[in-house]
Amino acid sequence: MYKTILVHAGADPSSMAAIQMAKALGERFEATLIGVGAVNWDAYLAFTDPGIAIGSGETLQAMETAVEAEIAEAKVRFHDFCAGYAHGVTWRSRMDDPARTMVDLARGADLIVAARPPKGADPQRLASPTPLVMESGLPVVIASSNAAETPIRNILVGWKNTRETRRAISDAMPLLKLAERVHVAQICETDAVGSAKAELDDVIARLARQGVKAEGSTSPQVQLAVTDDLLDIAAQQSSDLIVLGAYGHSRLREWAFGGVTQDLMESAPHTILFSR
Repeated sequence: MYKTILVHAGADPSSMAAIQMAKALGERFEATLIGVGAVNWDAYLAFTDPGIAIGSGETLQAMETAVEAEIAEAKVRFHDFCAGYAHGVTWRSRMDDPARTMVDLARGADLIVAARPPKGADPQRLASPTPLVMESGLPVVIASSNAAETPIRNILVGWKNTRETRRAISDAMPLLKLAERVHVAQICETDAVGSAKAELDDVIARLARQGVKAEGSTSPQVQLAVTDDLLDIAAQQSSDLIVLGAYGHSRLREWAFGGVTQDLMESAPHTILFSR
């Protein structure tokens, strides 16, 4: 079970989707919530006009005070929203990169919840999902903008016989056990549909032994992007959550994702649990 949920709760309004999702999940699992407020002050300092940085200590102090006030405001909003929450609420804050802070604090959590940053969002104020997924070692739920209105009842598992997907099923097991309906979907090449069905049967049997009643489907890729096929299935199944393994690698300290992972991380309308 998820007994500690770490959530990015910054001052940016888009963080509210993550806070709402974290609270909803926390109530289901009776989990402690750890809210995190972080702003990357060093990044702002690095891009400050050298004339200001050298000649005006008062200006820099005013800027730093404004950032501290922003974090304090985020703390108040988090505690106000979680008022009356019965399973424990704590707060952590840093003048540091939000994603780096979350990855560091993952040591004390079972699950991370974050929001999908809107286009044009300030990366110094919102935790980028990429390092959370690739570096934290925890399952990461990326909350959709309407997460509060869609309780997790129907779950779609995007199946591919890889280490990442097998791990994703294990990481999502607490949610799968509570779901009303679970559908495991495998999209493959047309000539592989027959052989793929046998491996999907193994997955369904594994879930059944855990008490999860799931159904499965194996279908050929129809659209140009597998992402579109998967989202079509999610719409047909009225899925509230998609469970996926995240595929990627690091090159020169920058993460590069496979197409499906990247597309769904950036723009999917659904809440997604990623695991790696």
